[in-house]
Order: sequence, then structure tokens, then C-alpha cells
Amino acid sequence: MERTPVSSRLKEAMKVRGIKQSKLAEKTGISKSMISEYVKGRYEPKQDNIYKIAKALNVKEAWLMGFEGVAMNKFDSDIEARFGDSAIADDMLKDYASMIASATVRDGMEDLYFQVLSALDFINEDGFEKVIDYIYDLSQNPNYGYNTKEEIIEHRQEFPETLKRLEELKQEGLSLDEIFNELMKDKK
Repeated sequence: MERTPVSSRLKEAMKVRGIKQSKLAEKTGISKSMISEYVKGRYEPKQDNIYKIAKALNVKEAWLMGFEGVAMNKFDSDIEARFGDSAIADDMLKDYASMIASATVRDGMEDLYFQVLSALDFINEDGFEKVIDYIYDLSQNPNYGYNTKEEIIEHRQEFPETLKRLEELKQEGLSLDEIFNELMKDKK
């Protein structure tokens, strides 16, 4: 079976994600020189480093290893295939959810946020209580929650402001695309 070189996939993922070698080294704990060797194609990462790199770049390990027919994104962007019966699969709701996710969630997490919204459509009331418990538990764990009080305050302040701006733009009669573009301008 023919495979695309890991170095090619690594370069592509770094370009798409906007991550430089030094940042990737920092995120993975792999030395800058070794990342450079992988990018140049002199060495191929062993499985543990494939995992670290794939996680840092949010790509599938099999894709990074060069296998054909595997989507790049770790979390499939084809939401309809996974959650086709979800209310979020409706185009208008999907656009709205994507817009809110893009405007309120930390960079690079929009796909995850959208998948959570889609999956919640299949959860009953008891399931929601469990989800809330899980989210609370995760938020209390320093590995998964915000690390500092400043991050929590910043995030909590940003969300209501974005929703207020969203409502203002809706009042102006803008289309979803126009609202999305305005929110993206505001975010920058």
C-alpha cells in the first residue's frame, strides 16, 4: 500500500493549522531539532511521537502517517454523517451554531464545539444531568479546565459581549453570512 510521506503530511498540517516548528515542539515536548528532522523527511516519528504530533495538530494519526482515504481532521468535519438526525444538521441551525462557536470559542476549537452541540441533540434529560456533571468535573481538573482565574474571567466576559453583538447584528437585518463576517471582524 502506497503512502504519502509523513514529512509531506506534517508540513501540510502545520500550514493549515498555522503552527511553526518551534510551537509544535513546545506543544508536543519533542525537541525542535527532531521536529525539523521530521519535516525534512530525514526521520519518521515513532508511534508515540506520531500521537503527540497528531494531538497537537488536531489531525488523525492515520492521516499523518500518510494513509490514503483518511480525512485530515481528527474530528470529522462531516457532521451530517455522524449527526444527520440532529436538529443542528438543519442548515439554518447549523450556520447559527457555527457562527456562535466561531465567535465565542477559543481558536481552533470550533469543530469540537459544534460536535458537542450536535451530539447533545440525542441526549435526554437524564443524559443532560450527566453531561453537566461531567463538564463540572472536567472544569475542576487542571488538565482540562482553565488554568488561571484570569482565563476564566476573560472567557466569561467575552461570551455575553459576543451574544449582545450577535443580537445587534440580527436587529440590523443582516444575513447569517454577514453576521458571521462582522463577528469575525470583531474577534480580530
